[in-house]
Amino acid sequence: MSFQWISQKLRLDHERFHLTTVCRSPVFENLKYGTSHGIRFAIFDYQFVLPKFGTFCQTVVWLHWRGANLPDFAIGPGSWLGQDLFDLLTGRNDFHFESHPTFSKNHQIRGGNVSAIRELFTEDVLNFYEQHSGLGTEVSGNRLLYYRVKVRVEPDDIQPFLNEALQLLALFQPANHEGSA
Repeated sequence: MSFQWISQKLRLDHERFHLTTVCRSPVFENLKYGTSHGIRFAIFDYQFVLPKFGTFCQTVVWLHWRGANLPDFAIGPGSWLGQDLFDLLTGRNDFHFESHPTFSKNHQIRGGNVSAIRELFTEDVLNFYEQHSGLGTEVSGNRLLYYRVKVRVEPDDIQPFLNEALQLLALFQPANHEGSA
């Protein structure tokens, strides 16, 4: 299946996300989509090429929920192929949380509206990321991409992986999560 076809069919708005715009030769496989807990989702294996870095495959969850308007940001592990790749994907400055030095050491966050992003990163969100290493997340308005960097999820682990993404979404949007579709 072509990237453009899937994006148009499911209205993924892929142009909102760095992961899907800076990568070359994207290939979608094993697509599953539907609605869970009132949230539209798509989950798929995403293979792509990053010049100078190589070819990668990882399982990605895309979530869409109406009524939300979160600031644009991206978060990735601090060691995600080094600073150069994260800068390539996000192009913005990093910031840290003094209350969570382990989180700040192991994760990089990029985004333009620092104060709005800081508000989203509550104690529960910071703890979630500390407990789930290797995650990449991009948020834009009412859409979220969620993946384990360079990890393809096994078929038996797809539902738990989707549930994990929904859990994170609920932490970002506790007031708007229930009943929004």
